Amino acid sequence: MPPIASLNHRYHPYEEAGNGRSTPALSRSSVDENRSPNNENLHLSSSPFTTQSLNVEGPRVGSGLRHWSSGSTTSIGGSYSTGINDSIFSDERHAIPDPSRSKADRLLEQHDLWDHKDQVYHFVELPAHDREVVLYAHILKLQSDLSAQSQSFDKFRTQVFELTKYVSGNWVPSKVQEALLSQLIGHWLIKPLSTYDKIYERVKTFVHLRAEWLHLGVYITDPVARFAVDKFLMKVAAEMKGTFRKEIMASIKESKPLDAFARGMIEKYHCPVQPKEPPRDILAALVFLRSLAAEFKAVSTQAAPNDTTVATKYWRRVESALTDLYKPQKNGEERATDPRWKFWEDTVINADRMKYNGGAGTTDATLREALAGSSSTQGPSASTSAQSGAAGPSSAGSSMDAAPMFSLYGASAMPVDIPSYAMDSNVELHTLGDVASAIEKNL
Repeated sequence: MPPIASLNHRYHPYEEAGNGRSTPALSRSSVDENRSPNNENLHLSSSPFTTQSLNVEGPRVGSGLRHWSSGSTTSIGGSYSTGINDSIFSDERHAIPDPSRSKADRLLEQHDLWDHKDQVYHFVELPAHDREVVLYAHILKLQSDLSAQSQSFDKFRTQVFELTKYVSGNWVPSKVQEALLSQLIGHWLIKPLSTYDKIYERVKTFVHLRAEWLHLGVYITDPVARFAVDKFLMKVAAEMKGTFRKEIMASIKESKPLDAFARGMIEKYHCPVQPKEPPRDILAALVFLRSLAAEFKAVSTQAAPNDTTVATKYWRRVESALTDLYKPQKNGEERATDPRWKFWEDTVINADRMKYNGGAGTTDATLREALAGSSSTQGPSASTSAQSGAAGPSSAGSSMDAAPMFSLYGASAMPVDIPSYAMDSNVELHTLGDVASAIEKNL
């Protein structure tokens, strides 16, 4: 049989012949007899006892050969035909071409998908149109999943918004934050100040300036949180001033020596890092407060334990005495550097030590005289102070007298970039390092 130039795009199964023999039925439209065959050969073998097969080699398609094959079986008692094998007119798929496998292996390695290698190899084996269908189906699935997740995210977003509003309206400082704020109040209380009135205002300013460091960024960004913190500071300041006065009164009753008394107060109220030895300015401030407390000793013993009248009168007396003490013409304007302040501090400290350290010849009147005495007449003159300049001792601590000119709520209106970790987190005081130095540096 001469070679066939071409075949129809479909190869039909064997058809039953009228005489009982199985004969192959071939058809081809538009056979061009003038065109030379392209390596196409038709091999037919027919026998009542054997399977007929047809193999045609045509032009290469892709990386494989196009194959046609058929089979039929005939028995003596009758005849029947089998259908053409399913692989007729399909690309060769029994093995992945080497270039495709190499590409698949590289992708598996790049994306660490070796657990899914069977699926990847199967996808590579698919014909192009099958792969398109698979990809399209995956895209539809992803779109469906994203749509469902988007609806869930919208629901969660609404819930988070409502929860944020609720939390903001009910914000209160944590126990750790309350302890931190209380210690900041105590730190200002132990320091020598020109006024102890509204001491909480100093702490409010410091918290605003160092909100990120203190993990209280919410104090700047949320007015409700700021109100809660301010209210807490006012409450703690009033309570701590009352406790502070009672401890001063107890030191008088026990005749506690100044240095021991000062160490105990520093350990309790001073923020870290605490000084090893009480600074001279703190010693002088405690002497000043203890002397005024002695004037109210008799009244205090007669008053009820919870009577706030004595405490109120005491702190009013303190404010009046401080106003007189801090007059520039009396001790100068700079407590940390003016020699007149040094002379006053040394005088009152020595007088207190003479009284409470077992010294002789020192009375309350002598101590009061030392406290009220003008350094301009008893100590270095103003001209000496001018000549000496900043010759004050290095042990003198920062007086932190005047509160800074700072509009707390005006600054709060300014945009501030506070990191999320500093918005509302607990912080241990000992992790903040030298809080006292940070306070004096900022204020």
